[in-house]
Amino acid sequence: QERTLVLVGELDRLSREDSLTGVANRRAWDEALKRSCAEAERTGLPLSVLLLDIDRFKEINDEHGHRRGDEVLQQVSRCLSRRVRTSDLLVRLGGDEFAVLCPNTDPGAARHLADHLIDLVAALPGDFSVSVGSAVRWPGAEPDAVMGLADRRLYQAKRARVNSGSATGR
Repeated sequence: QERTLVLVGELDRLSREDSLTGVANRRAWDEALKRSCAEAERTGLPLSVLLLDIDRFKEINDEHGHRRGDEVLQQVSRCLSRRVRTSDLLVRLGGDEFAVLCPNTDPGAARHLADHLIDLVAALPGDFSVSVGSAVRWPGAEPDAVMGLADRRLYQAKRARVNSGSATGR
């Protein structure tokens, strides 16, 4: 029975972890976002969501192959992992998109973190960049609404980057 419990625990951990990068996965994100939104509603504390997308990732895969794309994903995830707080949750949502769930984080702190993550990724060898969209949960907001706003802001940031070089959307 003890061995079975250990194996079940390991399977549970693996079901919430991205196998390529070692950070949490979409399943872990969905659970944590729902739980965190409910807690923020109860406590009235701010909750911020950052969505990050590696710019020109398709070009990296097309020009250098998927193995290089995987290396970039691992490099970026390690970089992001070193910066987020232990209370934050870093997730690879899929493809080249990451997310950070930031409890007790107001709009100013979310902007600061977004800018810092952009700078850290830009400093990596290999000329990478990320675009970021953020949203702070508002009273009564469901998880999907917060994600939708952050997603719209991410794509605004990507469009702005193409037009002016800016990479943040808040």
